[in-house]
This record gives sequence, C-alpha cells and structure tokens, in this order.
Amino acid sequence: MEKKQGRPSTTSHCKTRKRKPEKKKAQNFHLQSDFNSTFNTIFGLLISSLHAFHKHPKSNLPLLKKCLYKLRLSFDQDPPIDPIISLLPTLLRSKCSGVASRGAEIVGAAALESLEVNERVALDDETVRALVSALGRSNRRVSMAACNAVLDLCITCVGRQRLLSFCALEVLIFRFFQLLNSSTVSVSLCVVDSGSVNCPNIGLKGDEHPASLLKAATHLINACNIEQLENIPRKLSEAFLVFLTDMWAQVHRTMLSLNTMKCSQEEGPFNISNFKIEALAESVFRLSVSDDRLFVPLPLDMVQRGIFGLSNSGFEDFMLNLWEVSPSIVGRLSGASFERDNIFNAFLQSLNTTETFPSFLSSILQIMVSCLPIASDELDILSFLKEARHKLGCRVIYQQDLRVLRTKGQLKKEEHFFPFVLESHFAEDSHIFNLDDISKCEEAFREGYTVALRGMEFRFSTIAAIADGLASLFGQPSVGANMYLTPPDSQGLARHYDDHCVFVCQLFGTKKWKVFSQSNLQLPRLYNPLPNPLCSEVDSLVSGREQFTLTQGDILYVPRGFLHEAYTEPATASSGYSLHLTFGIEVEPPFEAMILSNSVRAAYYEDGNMDVTDLPVMLSSSGKILVEWVAVIWEGFVHIALCYWNQRQERSKCSAGIVFDVSVALLHIAISLIGNSDPIFRKACLVAATSPPSRSDGWLDLNQRKLFCHLIDQVNAKSKFTEALRNVETATQKNEDLFQRIRWLRNLDLSGRNFERLDWNIPFRGTEELFQLSVRYKCELEAAFMQVKSRFCCEISFDDVKQSYRMLLEKYRKISSDIDVFKSSSVTCIRAEPTCDFTRK
Repeated sequence: MEKKQGRPSTTSHCKTRKRKPEKKKAQNFHLQSDFNSTFNTIFGLLISSLHAFHKHPKSNLPLLKKCLYKLRLSFDQDPPIDPIISLLPTLLRSKCSGVASRGAEIVGAAALESLEVNERVALDDETVRALVSALGRSNRRVSMAACNAVLDLCITCVGRQRLLSFCALEVLIFRFFQLLNSSTVSVSLCVVDSGSVNCPNIGLKGDEHPASLLKAATHLINACNIEQLENIPRKLSEAFLVFLTDMWAQVHRTMLSLNTMKCSQEEGPFNISNFKIEALAESVFRLSVSDDRLFVPLPLDMVQRGIFGLSNSGFEDFMLNLWEVSPSIVGRLSGASFERDNIFNAFLQSLNTTETFPSFLSSILQIMVSCLPIASDELDILSFLKEARHKLGCRVIYQQDLRVLRTKGQLKKEEHFFPFVLESHFAEDSHIFNLDDISKCEEAFREGYTVALRGMEFRFSTIAAIADGLASLFGQPSVGANMYLTPPDSQGLARHYDDHCVFVCQLFGTKKWKVFSQSNLQLPRLYNPLPNPLCSEVDSLVSGREQFTLTQGDILYVPRGFLHEAYTEPATASSGYSLHLTFGIEVEPPFEAMILSNSVRAAYYEDGNMDVTDLPVMLSSSGKILVEWVAVIWEGFVHIALCYWNQRQERSKCSAGIVFDVSVALLHIAISLIGNSDPIFRKACLVAATSPPSRSDGWLDLNQRKLFCHLIDQVNAKSKFTEALRNVETATQKNEDLFQRIRWLRNLDLSGRNFERLDWNIPFRGTEELFQLSVRYKCELEAAFMQVKSRFCCEISFDDVKQSYRMLLEKYRKISSDIDVFKSSSVTCIRAEPTCDFTRK
C-alpha cells in the first residue's frame, strides 16, 4: 500500500521534471527549424530575385525589396551569417539605390548583432571595400545608409581599423565637404543619454546626413595612430581641422556663457545625441599633431637679436659673463629700433593696450582652455591622450592655468582674490572658470591684484615662435612663457627665487625689480626647495641688492637661485599698468620635470627659497677653468655618457657579467654623489644648442668638448667605491630609490633592451637588488668597479654621447610639440607652440 502510494508520486514528479525541458527543447527545435526553413526560403528567393533583377530590373524590383526587408528582420532571430556576408558586396555595389541602401542597412544590422559578427563582417575585404565605395555615392539615400553602417561597424576596434585600412576616413571627409556646400550643420549643447551637466553632449542641428558623416569621421580619426594620421591627404586634413576648430569655438563659447541644463531645452531636433565634447576635442588634438601650420618659426638670428641685442656678439657676451652668474638687462629697444626690431610687435598689435583697463584680458580668458599636465617622461603622445581624453578642452582651471593675487602688508604675504582659494594657496577642488569669474578679474585688477596667465606659448603663435627659438638657442625641449598684468601701485608675487633662469620682457608700462645677491654655493634643482631665508636675513643684503627699472622694450635676465621681487609705482600721466612676459629656461638632469602637475609646483613655491652658486666655469685653451656653458645639467649628461658606453659593452650571463652590471650601477650612484657636492655638475650644458647661421666659428661646441673632458676627469678622480656602496646600504635601510632621478635613462635604450639588468622602473627594488648583489660579490666588486670607471673614462667619446643625447632631446621635443600643437589649435583663433610650465615670475 505504501509502495503503491509512493510510486505514483515519484513517477509523477519524475515525469514532470523531464517533460518540461523536453517540451521546451522540442519547441525551440521546432522554432529554430521553422526559422531555418523560413530563412532558407527567404535567402533562396533573394538569390533568385537578385538574379532576375539583373535581367529585368523593373518587374523584379518589388520582390527583391521585399526579400531584403525580410532578411533585415531576420537578425532578430540570429540568422546564419556566412551566406549573408557573401551576398553583401553584390548588394552594396548595386546601381539601384533601393537595393544598395538595403544592403547597407543589412551591414549595420549584422554589425550590431554581436561583437563576433561585427568583426566577421569587418574582416571581409569585399564587403568593407563595397561599403566605403557606397559612402561616396552621389545618391543621398545610399550614402547615408552606408554612413550609418560605418557608425555601426565602429563599435569594435577591428571594425574601426578595417575601415581605416580601406580609406573610409578620407571618403567620409570628402563627402562631408561635398554636402556642406549645400547644407548647414549648427552646434548646440544638450544633456541627453549619458551626458551630464559637467560634460554635456553636442547636439548637431540641420541636415542629418553631414552630421552623421561628421560623427563617423571623428570616430575614425580618434582611432588613428600617428602613421595613419600622417597618411590622411594633407588638404583634407587641414580643411577638416579648420572646420572642427571653428566648431570647437562655438562649443567653447556655449559652455562658457550658458548653463548646460538650459541647452537641452532649446527648440529643434538634435540629429546626434551622443556626440560628446571630448570626442570633438580629441579629433582636434589628433589632427593637430601632423599640422605644422599653427605657427611659423622665427629665424634664430632674429630671436637672438630680439633678446640679446643687435650685435652678433650679444649672445656670446651673455654666455661668457652673465649666464647663471649675474642679473642684468640684456636687451633694450627704444624709438625706431623698438618698432623695427621688436620681436613682440606682432603680439602687441593683437592687444589693445591703450585703455586704462586692458580690455584684452577678458577676450583672452574667454577663449582659453586648460593646459593639462603630462608625465615628465612620457614619450608617446597617444598614451598621454588615453589618460587625458576626458579632460581635453576643459575651461581654464584656477591655479593650473591662472592666478589672481597680490602681495600686501608688512609681512608681504601673497593673498588671492577669489574666496575659493585656501590660505595654503590651494583650491579645495579644481575650480573651473566661468563667465562670471572672468568678469570678476576686472574687479580684482582695479583692487590691485595681478592676473598671471600660464602657457602663453600655447595660446599665441607669435609667442610660440619666440619660445621655440629660445629652446633651440639653449638646447632645450621647450621653453615656457607666462604673462603678468599688474595694476599701478601694486606687487603681484611675493619675494621669491626661481629654480630656472628667466627672461623678463617688458611689453607695456613700467615695473621696478629688486634682485638680491646669492648666499648659497649650489644652484637650485627643479622642484627641490631649500629652506626660505628670513626676511631680516634678506634685508641685510642691501649691499648686494640690485635694482632695475624696466620700461617698454627692456629685457631683464634673472638667473636661477636669485631672490627677487617686482612692483609697479602709483599711476601718473606717463605710467599706468604693467604688462610683461617671462620665458623660463629650465635646467634639469635632463628632463625629469618637463611638465609637472600644478599641485606639486604650488607646494614648491610655497616653501621655495633661494639657492645660489659660485661662478660658472669653462675651460680655456690652456686648461684653466674660466666659465661654463650651460642649459641641460651636466650631471645628467655624464649619466647619458655612462649609459651610452654601457649599452655597447659585451657581457655574459655568468657572475662576471653580473659584477660588471653592478659596477656600472654603482658608478651611476657615484656620479650622482659628485653632482650633490660639486657645483659644476649641478650646472648645465649647451650640447644641443643651435647656433644662428650668422655664427659659424664653433666657439660653443669647442668649449663644450673641453668642459666634458674636465668632467670625465672629475669622475675618474672623485668616484669612490666605498662611498657608493655606503650610499646603497643607507638607501636600502631607508627604503629610498637611488635611481628615481635617473630613471629617464631608460628612454635612451638604443638596443631594444633594458640598459641594465636591474629593474630601474620599480621603486626600491632596484636599490635592494643592487645591495644584495653587492654583498654577494663583495670580494671581486671593488676591483671591477675601478676597472669599469677606468675604461669608461678612457673610452667615452664626446661626439658619440652628443649624438645619443640629441636623439633623446628630439623624443622630448616631439612629444612637447604634439601637445603644443593641439593646445594651440584648441584655443580657436589664437595659435601657439612649446611647453606646459608655469614659470614663476
């Protein structure tokens, strides 16, 4: 009885569990079978009707269109993709616009089916070739359907790269300009889809077709590598960049003046609702990389005369007697020479400097965008772009791009005008300037505040050309330029010293400068502050203080490490506000801090103090130390020399090879120790400096060679094994990275491998591994160190190192130039070039 009662229950339960999946499976099988049967029928009819259509187009067109429509709908049920792909080229090439457009729609449907199907379609050569050809068709319906299919294929990396390989970008741009002559595309901002108030989307109004072409073109531009960008036909690239730049100007003005929430309420349909501002900015960035029209370089002779005077010996006299030695007015133009030889005339003509309040300030601020910081050792512009693409085109940011401040009171402390700046001179959050903030700058100016603008070389082509010329003269990757606008009877920045040499160019008005004598034997390193001297200590140096009154056309040189301050006098009939530019020549081993984030730089300036050096040195023909030629720190150049020599040495994997590598690493450390104590190593070199065509006597190169030989002799005499090993042990105990300052040497790798066996890229590990190996091979290490030092000092060649150094310099110049070009083009009508540094002046 129990068995009987239990059986039906178990059986019933088992049957229930088995029947459901069997029924569902059967249903799915029948549905799939029905779909396959339907698809086969549709596909068979399609092939038949397509064949008949070629013989009798008119009579067979209705059936063909119906089959294509059914095939398009079949993508809802995951149809077999291979037979469809085989048919796509024929459909896309059809002379009948209805058939070709349906074919493009099917491409789009397939591309959206799945990532796998998208890539399979993109990998079919004939389909992509036929799709690109359809883009250029004069028939609007076909071209638009093809453009939509391109947008669908662009959702995968494979799709984008395949389209680029078949020249889809060129066709898109060309077709866009064809349609632009007969239609309009206006720009508005809207908050739709994934857009936000802080990063709204761009709504494109007007004809939908050119708007779609524009969006597809920017998608492909933003997928290009450098080589692909350079392969775009020049005229197409330049014309499209001009259009995008003008479009950016419209977007930027709207972002500045309107609340983005209001933009979404504007009347009229938006044809593209997910075209983001950052995509537009990125396209401008990429096209600008290969555009060399953004500024015209000035001849070096002109830059040299404009800064150092009309005499051909002006630059040589400056280097012999003043560079890193003494502040001095190095250039002074007046009267006819001011109009004729002033290299700043073009910049001044773009400003209205005749009014009581300089109205040009507001116009400059309104078109400025933020200059983004870049890692100092970044050599791949597209790697930088991956990190910065979401911030491209951002409006100016306080502290990072500009400051509004004054120095006031008995203690002469700096105070900022805007309340969002804390006492520590930091903003709680990055404050993005709006139109109201810009209008308040005039109020601040009238209350005695100085307006300091960073990155002028990015914003004006005329300033870019001067900065580029100075960079070539001093052998630097770039030179930074900033502008300072100070009202009458006011002081902007407090007394301070700079870690780089500065040329102060007085463009308008008058300003008084006090420069104090040195009190320290060492030159300051970039962003490596020393304790600030007390005001009483500085005031006691009155006997060593120099005063300069700069008027229009004067250029003052202030060496790094010299404490200084500047102020304007009360307004008179002949004097008013002051406008000056500063050009900063940074000296570093060699480019560790080419561009540094504002927070680090601001922290440095808060605690920064003067640090000075003894007289520079250069070897005369007799071997006597006279004066040094500087630009890039000599310590770094000696590290480059050792790196170059080491890369060319044969080594084995046995212990002897390891000992050799450790010895080279210890010699790098020994060179750094010399650099900490020897003022000559802290100074800089002009190895990569470019002489103007008017000077062909090679005086600079000759002195560089003599000084290099002197430095190598110092390495041979002062490099101590015990000191280097003791330094490694101490650093290991303190978890310090001894190779932090020379990690840029990895960019010198000419052989495709790391220049050392040690891992120099991971903090601490290099030092720890070096110490462990030093202990393990201690017995033979000292002799190996002495041998490595001796061989290096005997075998190294100045010419080889010079060439290696120039290669490294060109890498940094390339990345600097790429960023500069974008920033210059993204600031709309104002063009520019070189670095991204906020020279403190």
